[in-house]
Amino acid sequence: MSAPFSQPRGTEASASLVALAAALLITTLATGCLRLVIGVAKIADRASVPSHAVTELASAASQVVVALSDDGSADPPAVIRAFSGATLRDASSLPGGADAMPINPAIADPALIERVYAERTGSDVRARQFASDLAGLVATGAQLLEPDIRLAAGVDYPRIMGLITGEPILNVHTAPASVLLKLPELIAPDDAVAQTAVARMIGALLDVRKHREISAGELASAIETTATTASAPAAPSGHTATDRARLIQQLTAYLGVRTWVWELELQRDRWRGTAVIAHLPGHRAAIVLGLAVEPRGAGD
Repeated sequence: MSAPFSQPRGTEASASLVALAAALLITTLATGCLRLVIGVAKIADRASVPSHAVTELASAASQVVVALSDDGSADPPAVIRAFSGATLRDASSLPGGADAMPINPAIADPALIERVYAERTGSDVRARQFASDLAGLVATGAQLLEPDIRLAAGVDYPRIMGLITGEPILNVHTAPASVLLKLPELIAPDDAVAQTAVARMIGALLDVRKHREISAGELASAIETTATTASAPAAPSGHTATDRARLIQQLTAYLGVRTWVWELELQRDRWRGTAVIAHLPGHRAAIVLGLAVEPRGAGD
């Protein structure tokens, strides 16, 4: 999905659920087509939470799962509108945290790639080889694509599909602005020229998304233009064609037009419920990773 359904908001409880659910995803993701699975449920102060709260939240989450799945006929915004007090937010985050899923090797720590691969396949040897092969490819500045992941993984690909991916990890339409605004310094911490060029691009994308959707072609063009701008003063700054390629590589690893992890929130008089839902690359169906329900105080 590309259009935002609400402005980013949330609680510490929901943020911790996202992290817990993402960590759980590594070890519980089913091979092949994903199913609706409740990965983890958290109920705070059971005496203050109505008995039907989890059931109501799970029902809403299952309908969103159908709407997000490729083979579903439902429309996610319509599903959300059918539930009073419901919001659906992009729960994406930057690499480095427990809740950073999926993982793109062009911008992730090779040690994380190796760990996830080993946990999913049971082979430390193949995990080291996979991480090494991809690190070598990334070092060339080549744009990492899903076929590269498939080729490097070989027979293990079905086990890591969607978790380790060549797809961009952030949706320019729905990713929190605070996340997107961190990219310039994250991508080019020691390059003021590139940092400025990326910051201008992010600012322009944030302005455009307020009014309309940004196509994949427009995004690719913006990335190319930004990399060219950052490489223009080649002599004084020492930029090279390789620097340009690597900037494109990183920007295309971060920025896309699909959201992979969603957070559904239901607000009721007595309780607040949160569900984390993932629809990962390569999978036809979405999955519920976790549910959390907490009582609402008089000041909420």
